[in-house]
Amino acid sequence: AKARPRARAPAPAMRVLGIETATWSASVGLSRDGRAVAQRSLATRGNHAVSLPELIGATLAEAGWRLADLE
Repeated sequence: AKARPRARAPAPAMRVLGIETATWSASVGLSRDGRAVAQRSLATRGNHAVSLPELIGATLAEAGWRLADLE
């Protein structure tokens, strides 16, 4: 009898954090395997570095993820 090829284990889900800061709004989005999971936007006064950590943290919390869960 011919040996059957082994079934591959499914690939782990890819979790991605997207950040957009090209305008006065800062936007953060999370996706898993190419599908949107959570997103938030915030109008800023130009200093995205101040608002991004809180915005990222809130978006991660909404999705139930930790920073360590990202690729």
